[in-house]
Amino acid sequence: MTSYEEAVSYILDIPRFAGKTGLENLNKYMAYLGNPERGLRIVHIAGTNGKGSVTEMLSSILREAGLHVGTFISPHLERINERISVDGIHISDEDFVMAFDKVMEVYKEHKEDGLAHLSFFEYLFAMAMVYFDEKSLDYVILETGLGGRLDATNMVSPVLNIITSIGMDHMQYLGDTLEKIAGEKAGIITSNVPVVFNTGSDIADDIIIGKCEIKDVDTFIDAGDTYVEIIKADSQKIDFSLDNSYYKYYNLRLRTPALYQIKNAESAIMAAHLLLKKLDKKTLAEAVYRGIYNFKWAARMEYLSDNLIIDGAHNEDAAKVFVETANNIFEKGNWRKKMILFAVSADKDYDSVIKIISEGFDPDKVYITKFDSDRTLDTTALRETFEKHFSKYDITVFETLDEAVEMLKSIPEDEVVFAVGSLYLAGELREKMELAKG
Repeated sequence: MTSYEEAVSYILDIPRFAGKTGLENLNKYMAYLGNPERGLRIVHIAGTNGKGSVTEMLSSILREAGLHVGTFISPHLERINERISVDGIHISDEDFVMAFDKVMEVYKEHKEDGLAHLSFFEYLFAMAMVYFDEKSLDYVILETGLGGRLDATNMVSPVLNIITSIGMDHMQYLGDTLEKIAGEKAGIITSNVPVVFNTGSDIADDIIIGKCEIKDVDTFIDAGDTYVEIIKADSQKIDFSLDNSYYKYYNLRLRTPALYQIKNAESAIMAAHLLLKKLDKKTLAEAVYRGIYNFKWAARMEYLSDNLIIDGAHNEDAAKVFVETANNIFEKGNWRKKMILFAVSADKDYDSVIKIISEGFDPDKVYITKFDSDRTLDTTALRETFEKHFSKYDITVFETLDEAVEMLKSIPEDEVVFAVGSLYLAGELREKMELAKG
């Protein structure tokens, strides 16, 4: 039997030798595995930003309603097990190996017949379906890895499709216009299956509505068509109300300062109303209130300490809402100074992200670094970009994240650091700060 360490090492090495193979090849794997996905009631989520948050928020509401829910997300922050969960609990190492071996057995048995090796994401998707099939689940929420139309997750037959915020990201794969990107995301829309969307873009909305009409979708709802009242938003939480033609909720509470989570709450609550419409109104309302209150999502304006906040913003739209929320947190907090710690993947449009942050966020100090991945942007190129947009600042460079962590330990209590630019940065910081505490 494969060890857990061997299974993880193998999967992480897949990008080195196996590319995306297409849904026809993946369908063969699923058939050999007994089509575990066919017995699952699946909610399929695509979008540029907010997929993970809506996945966890909807899962939280459904669990509060007494249902058992599986989730498949990407990327992971610290351990690969985070990608596959049931009722908020990550897959165990033992079950991870079980699912890994089942998929590997299919490959070994049929590779001589021309079966191609799965890609990194496809392999994990197949493992998730195997694992979920062994659980008695009411719903499984699947987050697309990239795009939608050609994504591995798009081989399922969902009961509900959700499309979150759409913006400019992964342009090298999805297209260089909002129309093209929206078209790829809209590729998850299935005939006669309800759609909840909340893209933040009229252009993207038109693409999605058009696709719904082509696919004979009777129920397609713009969750963003909602009146929002923010009752109180401080450095720790948000109290707010939502009112639309489908539901009215007063005094909801998110235990996060991330203002952008309100938009994700609109989508999650709308989806919950479609999935739980057989519940009586009181039970449904209680599930929504508790689900939103108990929602937690790592690396989205998450406090790692009293004065270190991490956020995974890494594209234009995410940078805009980061600026809004970071300014609000600083204004409502008791800090004297604010700093930024930034690292980014080289394949991102980092110039646009840095420009947006420079125009809306005025830190007292700027720190830049890199994370432990071959995808990280080297500090020379990063510094040049920061000097272009943050010309009045003295920029401090840390060549390793360990050096940055040492600096973070000495930050005075009346100063706050926002670490932003990449989920890789957020994940490594979480791990290193936890080790530093120990």
